[in-house]
Amino acid sequence: MPLELAKRVSGDLLRSLGAGDRFEVLAFSNDTSTLTGGVQEWNGNTLAMALAVLGSLRASGGTEMATAIRAASRTLRPG
Repeated sequence: MPLELAKRVSGDLLRSLGAGDRFEVLAFSNDTSTLTGGVQEWNGNTLAMALAVLGSLRASGGTEMATAIRAASRTLRPG
């Protein structure tokens, strides 16, 4: 099950972060949406929130990855 594997890998990545790190979780199918309301500072509360939204994610639509990559890149700092 591709989605279950993606959720497990994403959860492992989130748990590997620490103080001073920032993250955003995006979902993509036919379109892209943020699951975390934008970029978040990592802490116990934001980690728990991100893991909860990952756990509730269900497959739907297609897998339009290019749009998600562009959306994720918009939040990067120049340089």
